[in-house]
Amino acid sequence: MNMKDMICKYKNAAIEYGIAQKNGDHKKANKAHNVLSNIYNKLKIDEKNTILWLTPLTNDKNQFVVLWASTHLLKLDTEFALTKLEYLSQETDLAGFIAKTTISLWKNKELDL
Repeated sequence: MNMKDMICKYKNAAIEYGIAQKNGDHKKANKAHNVLSNIYNKLKIDEKNTILWLTPLTNDKNQFVVLWASTHLLKLDTEFALTKLEYLSQETDLAGFIAKTTISLWKNKELDL
Protein backbone atom coordinates (compact mmCIF):
# COMPACT_ATOMS: atom_id res chain seq x y z
CA MET A 1 0.00 0.00 0.00
CA ASN A 2 1.45 3.36 -0.96
CA MET A 3 1.49 6.33 1.40
CA LYS A 4 -1.42 8.14 -0.25
CA ASP A 5 -3.62 5.05 0.06
CA MET A 6 -2.54 4.56 3.67
CA ILE A 7 -3.49 8.14 4.56
CA CYS A 8 -6.84 7.76 2.80
CA LYS A 9 -7.48 4.60 4.82
CA TYR A 10 -6.42 6.44 8.01
CA LYS A 11 -8.82 9.30 7.28
CA ASN A 12 -11.68 6.92 6.53
CA ALA A 13 -11.01 4.98 9.74
CA ALA A 14 -11.08 8.23 11.75
CA ILE A 15 -14.44 9.11 10.23
CA GLU A 16 -15.77 5.59 10.85
CA TYR A 17 -14.55 5.80 14.44
CA GLY A 18 -16.49 9.01 15.01
CA ILE A 19 -19.68 7.63 13.48
CA ALA A 20 -19.40 4.41 15.48
CA GLN A 21 -18.78 6.29 18.75
CA LYS A 22 -21.74 8.58 18.15
CA ASN A 23 -23.92 5.53 17.43
CA GLY A 24 -22.64 3.62 20.46
CA ASP A 25 -21.28 0.87 18.22
CA HIS A 26 -18.17 -0.09 20.15
CA LYS A 27 -17.31 -3.03 17.90
CA LYS A 28 -17.06 -0.77 14.85
CA ALA A 29 -15.26 1.90 16.89
CA ASN A 30 -12.71 -0.67 18.08
CA LYS A 31 -12.22 -1.93 14.53
CA ALA A 32 -11.62 1.62 13.28
CA HIS A 33 -9.27 2.26 16.21
CA ASN A 34 -7.26 -0.82 15.26
CA VAL A 35 -6.91 0.45 11.68
CA LEU A 36 -5.79 3.87 12.95
CA SER A 37 -3.28 2.31 15.34
CA ASN A 38 -1.85 -0.02 12.71
CA ILE A 39 -1.35 2.79 10.22
CA TYR A 40 0.11 5.08 12.88
CA ASN A 41 2.56 2.35 13.91
CA LYS A 42 3.74 2.13 10.29
CA LEU A 43 3.94 5.90 9.92
CA LYS A 44 5.83 6.61 13.12
CA ILE A 45 8.83 4.63 11.92
CA ASP A 46 9.72 7.75 9.93
CA GLU A 47 8.93 10.86 11.99
CA LYS A 48 9.32 13.25 9.05
CA ASN A 49 6.77 11.31 7.01
CA THR A 50 4.40 11.18 9.96
CA ILE A 51 4.48 14.95 10.28
CA LEU A 52 4.32 15.44 6.51
CA TRP A 53 1.27 13.23 6.02
CA LEU A 54 -0.70 13.83 9.24
CA THR A 55 -0.35 17.61 9.55
CA PRO A 56 -2.71 18.39 6.63
CA LEU A 57 -5.34 16.16 8.24
CA THR A 58 -5.46 18.53 11.23
CA ASN A 59 -7.34 20.96 8.98
CA ASP A 60 -9.91 18.43 7.80
CA LYS A 61 -13.61 19.29 7.98
CA ASN A 62 -14.29 16.13 10.00
CA GLN A 63 -13.62 16.58 13.71
CA PHE A 64 -12.55 12.98 14.23
CA VAL A 65 -9.94 13.21 11.49
CA VAL A 66 -8.58 16.32 13.23
CA LEU A 67 -8.77 14.57 16.60
CA TRP A 68 -6.83 11.47 15.52
CA ALA A 69 -4.23 13.28 13.43
CA SER A 70 -3.59 15.77 16.23
CA THR A 71 -3.38 13.00 18.81
CA HIS A 72 -0.88 11.08 16.72
CA LEU A 73 1.22 14.23 16.27
CA LEU A 74 1.47 14.92 20.01
CA LYS A 75 4.79 13.18 20.42
CA LEU A 76 6.35 14.76 17.31
CA ASP A 77 5.02 18.32 17.35
CA THR A 78 3.53 18.76 20.80
CA GLU A 79 2.76 22.48 20.74
CA PHE A 80 1.07 22.32 17.34
CA ALA A 81 -0.93 19.20 18.22
CA LEU A 82 -2.05 20.60 21.59
CA THR A 83 -3.20 23.80 19.89
CA LYS A 84 -5.35 21.78 17.50
CA LEU A 85 -6.74 19.64 20.33
CA GLU A 86 -7.43 22.65 22.54
CA TYR A 87 -9.38 24.30 19.73
CA LEU A 88 -11.37 21.11 19.21
CA SER A 89 -11.94 20.73 22.96
CA GLN A 90 -14.04 23.90 22.92
CA GLU A 91 -16.75 22.02 21.06
CA THR A 92 -19.58 20.68 23.22
CA ASP A 93 -19.95 17.42 21.32
CA LEU A 94 -18.28 14.00 21.59
CA ALA A 95 -15.18 15.04 19.64
CA GLY A 96 -14.70 17.98 22.00
CA PHE A 97 -15.03 15.73 25.02
CA ILE A 98 -12.52 13.24 23.64
CA ALA A 99 -10.12 16.09 22.81
CA LYS A 100 -10.34 17.33 26.42
CA THR A 101 -9.69 13.83 27.70
CA THR A 102 -6.75 13.37 25.33
CA ILE A 103 -5.18 16.66 26.49
CA SER A 104 -5.58 15.64 30.12
CA LEU A 105 -4.08 12.20 29.53
CA TRP A 106 -1.17 13.72 27.63
CA LYS A 107 -0.42 16.33 30.27
CA ASN A 108 -0.58 13.68 33.01
CA LYS A 109 1.79 11.45 30.98
CA GLU A 110 -0.87 8.73 30.77
CA LEU A 111 -1.04 8.57 26.98
CA ASP A 112 1.32 6.14 25.30
CA LEU A 113 1.94 6.94 21.65
